[in-house]
Amino acid sequence: MVGGANRQRINPDQIPSPVAVQELDASVHEATPYLTSNRTVMPPHAATRFTAIDQGISSPRFMRLSTYAVPASDDVLAASGLPLALVVQPMADLAPEEEPIPVVDFGPAGPPRCERCKAYVNPYFQFVENGRRMRCNLCQFASVVRDDYFCNLDGSGRRMDVMQRPELLYGTVEFAAPKEYCARAPKPARFLFVLDVSAPALVSGMLEHALAGIRAYLYPRGPPDADDGVEIGRAAAHPRLPAGAEIGFLTFDRALHFYNVSAGLEGPQMLVVSDVDDVFAPLQRGVFVDPVSQRALIEQWFDQVPKLFSAAGGVGGGPAAAGAAAGAAAAESVFGAAMQAAHLLLKETGGRILTFAASLPVVGPGALKYREDRSVIGTDKERQLFEPADYFYVKLGHDLSADGICVSLFLCPKNYVDVATLGVLATLTGGDTTHYMSFEGGRDGDRLRGDVQNALGRTFAYDALLRIRTSNHLKPQEYFGNFCMRNATDMELAGCDALRAFACSLRHDGKLVDRDASFQAALLYTTGDGQRRIRLHNLVTPVTTEVAQVFKMADLDAIVNVTMKAAISRSVTVPLKEVRESLNAQCVRVLVSYRKHCAASASPGQLILPESCKLYPIYCLAMLKRRAFRTGNMSSDVRVASMRFLKSMAVEESVAFLYPRMVQLTQMDPQVGQPVYASAVSQQLRMQGVTNVPKGIRMPTRLRLSYERMRPDAAYFVENGVSLFLWLGAQLPATWLQDVLGVGSLEAVDLTMRRLPVRATPLSQQVRAVQRGLARSRNGYMPLQVVRQGMDQFLELEFGNMLVEDQNLDNMNYVDYLCAVHRNVQNELADSR
Repeated sequence: MVGGANRQRINPDQIPSPVAVQELDASVHEATPYLTSNRTVMPPHAATRFTAIDQGISSPRFMRLSTYAVPASDDVLAASGLPLALVVQPMADLAPEEEPIPVVDFGPAGPPRCERCKAYVNPYFQFVENGRRMRCNLCQFASVVRDDYFCNLDGSGRRMDVMQRPELLYGTVEFAAPKEYCARAPKPARFLFVLDVSAPALVSGMLEHALAGIRAYLYPRGPPDADDGVEIGRAAAHPRLPAGAEIGFLTFDRALHFYNVSAGLEGPQMLVVSDVDDVFAPLQRGVFVDPVSQRALIEQWFDQVPKLFSAAGGVGGGPAAAGAAAGAAAAESVFGAAMQAAHLLLKETGGRILTFAASLPVVGPGALKYREDRSVIGTDKERQLFEPADYFYVKLGHDLSADGICVSLFLCPKNYVDVATLGVLATLTGGDTTHYMSFEGGRDGDRLRGDVQNALGRTFAYDALLRIRTSNHLKPQEYFGNFCMRNATDMELAGCDALRAFACSLRHDGKLVDRDASFQAALLYTTGDGQRRIRLHNLVTPVTTEVAQVFKMADLDAIVNVTMKAAISRSVTVPLKEVRESLNAQCVRVLVSYRKHCAASASPGQLILPESCKLYPIYCLAMLKRRAFRTGNMSSDVRVASMRFLKSMAVEESVAFLYPRMVQLTQMDPQVGQPVYASAVSQQLRMQGVTNVPKGIRMPTRLRLSYERMRPDAAYFVENGVSLFLWLGAQLPATWLQDVLGVGSLEAVDLTMRRLPVRATPLSQQVRAVQRGLARSRNGYMPLQVVRQGMDQFLELEFGNMLVEDQNLDNMNYVDYLCAVHRNVQNELADSR
């Protein structure tokens, strides 16, 4: 509860803090495993490092509901003002200490399913009529149990073999898919690397760093998380490539260059296609090879490509020498033709394309025009810049998706590249678009290398299809994320990695009469080593007719994630001003609803915040300060890249991105930087004799995001999962600078360094351990940027934008925003009397 609206009477220490909430949640869940069957306890916050024990309901890593007390009717939902939605992250990674997902093979018959709604058997199916029928927990239909799955029931009505049936014990399980689930014979994954070798790619350093990132992943020369000195985070724990996987290469400038690296050749062979108006693949064999058996030839290819295209005149009409020869003609690249060629190479098998581009494609198929118009930014017409300019790429994206080909784009331009148009290839195929604004190799090279290695290292599902099923009288209404839909129920995902999350808003088409509501997400996919699987996630939660209970069991992390995704979807149909206003209105509506239905007797001068949603205002303010939504004269490329990034973001990542983490690096406890071990380990690990599993690094105490919390004689890390700042106070002791950075003064600090120097001092080791812990707790590579107080104006502005509780980016500070929300709540209540 926050006292009156007067700005001077509000103590910032008394208003709700994400830091305090997350610390309290961590104190409960980091020491004790979370039992998924305990439906009276809210799941851990997304930012908490928890260990989940699957007891018939899927871990919140995989599925989260906006409220774990589902409103029984649309009237109850409307009275709460909260959205009813489900967020699914089907390929999320488990914690190292958790039990692996069991795999069940039912043979050619496939897994048992409900005859009416086609839901898969799960722990909440009820077996009746002496085990001859099974009642579906979603539609309540009693299907006949087939003979090969029949088992007698015990005195309590449970199957006598339940302890030997993983599908009846665990909320998350995988089934081996029979042949009828395969449109084509599944094969190990194929990776095609498509690289721009035009003059801009050479001059900026994009080609050099892209090749370095791919090579470091395929053929590491050191510890997995330290290739080329780049800390690449959690993805480094995965194997380098799936067993049986094959790789291939395609380069392009004004022509297409195909490569044969098959066995028996003395060196890589290149075939050039200069006629790009009618693209064809001149090679049918030798393009895709085993990266292990053909390592020698592939290593030759990595060595030769930079030299080949830096030679004067290029290849097949390619670029002139980098530097002075980088004229207008040499800058041209046939991106559209390259993607058509990549499609032809993977059409029969499906696979994954990682494409690196350095400029706007202005020639060949899919040629685009510069359409950045500063005069429309901030007007109703701005949203036209958020949509694809050419149907060529939309059609190509649909074709790639239909053939099970996922595209990941790494756009590294100096200027405008039309992210809205090119990025649709990734959006429709389940991939992602990474945009490096004004790319410079010296500044951005480490990030590009780290991003490439992370993208390749994540758990990945190929040629996938995701369907969400719900209880009777609940229906999926709208879907959010990167996918292609050809019907009303199935999300087609040519690819889906561990970070991709999909949201689904739900609606009532009748009153829920059952005590529980059930949700099931089924992902049909192919593993990297060529096995067709069905990954199943199940969630069952109580139904309520009480608005107070809806609020009590609300999951704010999921609500914010869904609200953000829905707002981004609206941004292409309504002006951004209306989107921002709707975000504010949603926050006010939730608080008004709580006041009306749960705290009607409170004094009108008090702002009453529901316990579960007391952080809603600060998260709403944080959303308004992100590039996707904030006001100001901003490049459409930058804004669209942010929108695409947020639209597919998982709940854990969105919480970290909206409210970054800040820790102080001076006067640290000696235990900071030491490993933290899991409170419990899986049975599989215990059988292997493993009893201690590190789950992270002990961190300094988190601080709230405001300059008021910072001291000029201290240093701080601030990170949001994408960027990592090292802020150095103007009065930071010279001993700290010498011990950690090896310099005697702030003036001597190198602002271009992207990695902390390795020093033998205890303080250096402790600070670097904290940085490693931050990196490994996130899923992406975070480039280090040093900022000195009062000395680096532009960098301090960027750093200040991370401090969401302060006034910045034409938005209020946290206290003022909370006061504004309170006034709007009072006005709404007064109008409703």
